[in-house]
Amino acid sequence: MRVAEAADARTLIICDIDRGGAFAHLLGTYQLLPAAHRALIRGFVLNKFRGDAALLEPGPQMLQSLTGVATLGVLPMWREHGLPEEDGVFDARPSGSGLSVAIVAYPYISNLDEFAPLGQVPASR
Repeated sequence: MRVAEAADARTLIICDIDRGGAFAHLLGTYQLLPAAHRALIRGFVLNKFRGDAALLEPGPQMLQSLTGVATLGVLPMWREHGLPEEDGVFDARPSGSGLSVAIVAYPYISNLDEFAPLGQVPASR
């Protein structure tokens, strides 16, 4: 947010709804921001949603009444996007090579996507 503040950039807060608690995360994050940073927020976006967006009601309206910020979008779950996963969320599925790899995800590890090629190791002959 310091970069957004320096650039006076309008921002969105995006939250994965797949793990639950998205509205609480959005509200809590918003409330923890200093007033100068809150003033830059222009909307919330829910990511990785599965199902009918009508099921979210009345969550978006309640969030807006508490924050004054609208939920601008709901993005569906899409696994084949080709983008690296967030830090701390990593799932490399082996391609049947018989190779097993364990990666210890320490609380402060980053760039876990560097391990993704291990899931593409071809089966040995």
